[in-house]
Amino acid sequence: MRSSGFSALQHYKDASGLEGRRIKKLVRGVWKPIAGGVREVAVTSVDGGKSWQPGFDLLFRAHQK
Repeated sequence: MRSSGFSALQHYKDASGLEGRRIKKLVRGVWKPIAGGVREVAVTSVDGGKSWQPGFDLLFRAHQK
């Protein structure tokens, strides 16, 4: 099942790794319209996309006066 929304994949060339190593970090984000705003969920990978870990889950809503 595919949901409506927008997704993107961003590459970070020099994310800090364990023990000071430099690693490639991938960030995959998905933005979905929801009632009253937009939800953004992202996952990250440090092994070239073989496995993914939760990054963040945000909800954007219009400012209320």
